[in-house]
Amino acid sequence: MFKLLGFLLIFLSVLGGFYMEDGPLHALYQPSEFIIIGGAAIGFLAISQPFAVFKGIGQFIQRLFHGSQYSPEFYQQLLQLLFHLFNAASSKGLKGMEDDIDKPEGSILFRDYPLVISQPRLIHLISDTLRLMMIQKIPPHEMATMLEEEIEGIHQDLNRTPDALLNLADALPGFGILAAVMGIIVTMGSIDGSLVQIGIHVASALTGTFLGIFLSYGFASPLARAIENEICKEVMALDVIKSALVAFNSGKPPMLAVDAGRRSLYSELKPSFIDMENELNGQ
Repeated sequence: MFKLLGFLLIFLSVLGGFYMEDGPLHALYQPSEFIIIGGAAIGFLAISQPFAVFKGIGQFIQRLFHGSQYSPEFYQQLLQLLFHLFNAASSKGLKGMEDDIDKPEGSILFRDYPLVISQPRLIHLISDTLRLMMIQKIPPHEMATMLEEEIEGIHQDLNRTPDALLNLADALPGFGILAAVMGIIVTMGSIDGSLVQIGIHVASALTGTFLGIFLSYGFASPLARAIENEICKEVMALDVIKSALVAFNSGKPPMLAVDAGRRSLYSELKPSFIDMENELNGQ
């Protein structure tokens, strides 16, 4: 909702200021300019990006306007899940958790944490790492390196979406100029017409420049930055998992292992150790 209000503020500020200067709003409605710039933008994405990235843009936009999935409650559930898993591993061993690790979606250890179980990348990182720990003992420094490389790969994969939008933001003003030049070509074809008619054609052409710049700086660029922030929250959750798993693999008790993950959280999301301890012990 907050991001929707931001886009609404941009839209109302630009058009409201134009209207306050006695600008005719109907002059900005130029369907041909929308078709030229919008179609070129979609074609730019289709040519420059694989379908997975094209699809990811739609998915991220949907997530942003439905509210971030990475709320304080989500991170609280993540810490609780890790504590629950580490306690189970300490009491009955990883071998006794084999069914839970292989099928986390149907496990009683995971089912009380719906916000976490809905994130497949996080669940796969937890279950795959626990499965490796069950098969053989992994030195802590090797596990840390392995998880860092995996998280870096995930981060690069996810960043393809905002990078595509930033590239589009750079291209949109050019498409606006293209639309304006085409409008000037039409104007030159009517140069022997009345001054009013010529003025209408010039205004239509300039609308293309306005639209390209407006969509670039008022839509594509801030949307890319918003997606980057959402990705950072997911990567932070992956870092929480990595730090906690490495600490537990090093022999730390469950509470201290989870605390190692807690330290990866942003300050506004990070509970104090005492608050976390009280929350986990009160389960």
